[in-house]
Amino acid sequence: MPTFCCKSGMRGRSLTSDQFALLLRHLGTAQLLIQAPDGMLLLGVVGERIVNHFSFYAAFATPEEWRLVSVGRPLGTIPVTGPLIPGMLLIFAGKRWRITNVDAKHMVVDLLPAPGGKAPRFSGGMAPVHDMVRTEMLALYRSIGVPAYLDQHAADLLAEARQNFLRFELGQKRLLEAGSSTYLFLWTGDRIADTVVALLGAAGLDAVRDGLSVSVGEVSPIELTAHFTALLAGDQPDPVVLAGLVAGLTEAIAIRPIARIGGSMGWVVTTLGVGIFLQGFVAKYFGSQALAFPSFLFSPRDHISVAGVRLSAQYLVIFAIALALVIA
Repeated sequence: MPTFCCKSGMRGRSLTSDQFALLLRHLGTAQLLIQAPDGMLLLGVVGERIVNHFSFYAAFATPEEWRLVSVGRPLGTIPVTGPLIPGMLLIFAGKRWRITNVDAKHMVVDLLPAPGGKAPRFSGGMAPVHDMVRTEMLALYRSIGVPAYLDQHAADLLAEARQNFLRFELGQKRLLEAGSSTYLFLWTGDRIADTVVALLGAAGLDAVRDGLSVSVGEVSPIELTAHFTALLAGDQPDPVVLAGLVAGLTEAIAIRPIARIGGSMGWVVTTLGVGIFLQGFVAKYFGSQALAFPSFLFSPRDHISVAGVRLSAQYLVIFAIALALVIA
């Protein structure tokens, strides 16, 4: 049994050495772990099966590095997991820059010096935050109980967070003004927050996801409310254009990593999946497009039944042509 876990890693915790040993023995009985003759812990038969399954996700994701260039001069590289939108402000090497162009194919971001900006919060390897996490955060802030699993330090931090939550009245309002910026508290996951950032960027605002909020620079809460009112009233960007703003992120998370696997067609499936998600998302939250996709191959009424499900003939033919081109 590794002594560093029991004597160092568990210091100050309620888990004792005997309890940790019992946990390890149970994992061994379940064939999740095995112990080598030299004492090293390895994955067992069941453990390897779980880890190698497609549904298993690693605890740490490594974002790819994007090259930053200004007027042909390389500045350096930076890991990016959120959307990069022309016009967005960021801080690099102690200076403020404005994004002028994003080359998703070569992972290059063109920059120009800017008088003001806010550094985007990169994840540092953490997975994107799910909606349920932020929903639970909001419920925890609104409650008065202290979870039993919190130690004293964590309980003090929670109490401080609740004080600020009440101080800024975040339970009743979503907008908080701080200097020349306005913070929008959506209490949703990173995926929706990134979509809102793209939406505000398309409206010409300097928005960036900042932790659990969206920071919008050089705008007051009243002005930001007016922008959202205009969007809800019908002055909305084209969903295709909005999706195009985050095309670089889609290409990076759906195509590039899996395309590195020689001979794999997995990137076709993942790219199709991301495209279907984007189409469904914008249709749900922004409404369907006023003009249908042009029917240059078949009539909109032409369908093909597969296992009792009616599928658009045009969509199937386009997918088949794209697949054939990729295989060729």
